[in-house]
Amino acid sequence: RVVVAAGFVGMDNASKYATQEIEERPASDVPATPNKCVADSEVKKTADGSRSELRNLVLLSVIFTLYFALRAGSLVVLPLACKELLQDELNGATHSPLYELPLAVWFTTDVILAAPNSFFMRRYGRRPGFMLGGCVTIVTGFGAFCALKFCADRPIMAFVLLNLCIAVMAQVGMAEFVRFAAAEACADEARRGRMVSRVISSGAVLSMIGPLSASAAQHVDTEAPLAGYAYFFLLASAFGAFLAAAAW
Repeated sequence: RVVVAAGFVGMDNASKYATQEIEERPASDVPATPNKCVADSEVKKTADGSRSELRNLVLLSVIFTLYFALRAGSLVVLPLACKELLQDELNGATHSPLYELPLAVWFTTDVILAAPNSFFMRRYGRRPGFMLGGCVTIVTGFGAFCALKFCADRPIMAFVLLNLCIAVMAQVGMAEFVRFAAAEACADEARRGRMVSRVISSGAVLSMIGPLSASAAQHVDTEAPLAGYAYFFLLASAFGAFLAAAAW
């Protein structure tokens, strides 16, 4: 009986010491429960996802801004540049359908490329599509600049080259798919429509840099307005470079 009693006393003392050790252990040494670890992980994932979503939406707004700026500026520059090129060839005609031909070429090519662009993005993704549009704009913008700047003494050839560059530049219409990319970037379906509208509206408002750039380029060389229009397409190449960088 004495041995058994002593054993119970020893067990009681050991339990008391173990309880005291756990109470005195710092909170950082106590392992977290599995539920708490899962909750912390979910919170971290949610925060990372929100930052990634915001970043993607901002970049999509930049892409749409540059695209709309390019189109808005071209609407101003192309008819005026063609008039400077061809007016002497057309006996000083104030109005001619040829002055609007590059815009017609652009819009027609844009419609033709809509389905191929969609198939390209479906296969390779949004980012490669936007980058392709930006890189094509770099090359064709520089080509249009050279046509207007260095071929002005041969207006017919400059006009043909300008139309070819514009036809290829229509590939930048890839940026029309920004609205679908914005919808895919927003994980919350309840906020999806609002996010898409913000991306599109911010791009449309900020696209005023296109006409402003056209106006500024026109005054670069006041003695030769055609050279000023040519510098706009040099700026268009810069727009394409920034668009490709934003898609990267």
